[in-house]
Amino acid sequence: MVAVVALCAGFLGAASYEWVMGMPGTVRANRFEVVSPGGRLLSFWGKDDDPSIPASTPKGTLLVFMNAKGQRGAEFGSVTGNNGPTMNFYDRNHRQRVRLALTQGDDPFLGFSSNERDGSVFLGSLHDDLWTDKPGDSWGLELRSGNVRATLTAVEWFDGTNRAGVTVQDERGVSVFPTQKNR
Repeated sequence: MVAVVALCAGFLGAASYEWVMGMPGTVRANRFEVVSPGGRLLSFWGKDDDPSIPASTPKGTLLVFMNAKGQRGAEFGSVTGNNGPTMNFYDRNHRQRVRLALTQGDDPFLGFSSNERDGSVFLGSLHDDLWTDKPGDSWGLELRSGNVRATLTAVEWFDGTNRAGVTVQDERGVSVFPTQKNR
């Protein structure tokens, strides 16, 4: 009986070796993980496993590096929902602080968040270009802190004209350059 088991195990081992080695350069898996010697997850490459994502939403594929607390520290890959490319960095409190991505219209944007505010600095495609499937030509830089905002824009307007402007909003009110007609 031992000889039969040894013979079968040898055959399966040789067949497995041939099967793996017969596909040079190809390894297939649903997920790859890097773990510490103690078994703690350090990094993974696979479908986004965020439990807050509804089951009906298409999941993105990410390369994720965990921080010292076992939370996401950095992630690279395709965004859940639209599968657009993204690169995100998180602080020690798992707050997203930096995001570089392409919109659904394939326009780039770069965002920074402070401790208190998402989108403290925003550079790239703006507003209407951001969440539509059509590429646009509306670009800008937006800075926000507390209740103040400064925005520099170059925008393709709905009627096809191009406009540029600067808007500053603080406790004194709103200033727009060039000054708007009909104010």
